[in-house]
Amino acid sequence: MQTPDPSLNLGKLMDLFNAQTGTVNILLNFYIVVSLGVLGFVLKEKDLRGNWKVKLLFSVGFVLFAFGNFEAITRSQGILVAISKTLQKAAPEQKDYRLVLEAFKAQRIFVMGIGYSFISLLVVVAIWLPDIVARIHRRRKAAKIA
Repeated sequence: MQTPDPSLNLGKLMDLFNAQTGTVNILLNFYIVVSLGVLGFVLKEKDLRGNWKVKLLFSVGFVLFAFGNFEAITRSQGILVAISKTLQKAAPEQKDYRLVLEAFKAQRIFVMGIGYSFISLLVVVAIWLPDIVARIHRRRKAAKIA
């Protein structure tokens, strides 16, 4: 086993982990607020629901926002992953705090990306949902007439 780095300050790393967790949570909450705001605004206003150009603009704008927001989340989450690995690596050498250090686990960026992408896709589909439903309804109606 490697001896722990004597300059390693576990308390500071745990504080940094908590601060980065807060940053990720703020970015995710901001994403949720913007997602719900876009959906509420587009779906509430009848004029916007029927204007494909405006919905296209909102869709592209949301995708660009989501991409930028996820880039910021990725940077913070990368720091969390690195801190987590460092704390868990130091855990075996810390008899009194081993379980605490092992509990500092960060979600992998890839896993977060899957969930984030899925929710973003749902938001974009929801923007266009009234059009999708109307088109399906028109096709069914046309099929019954024919």
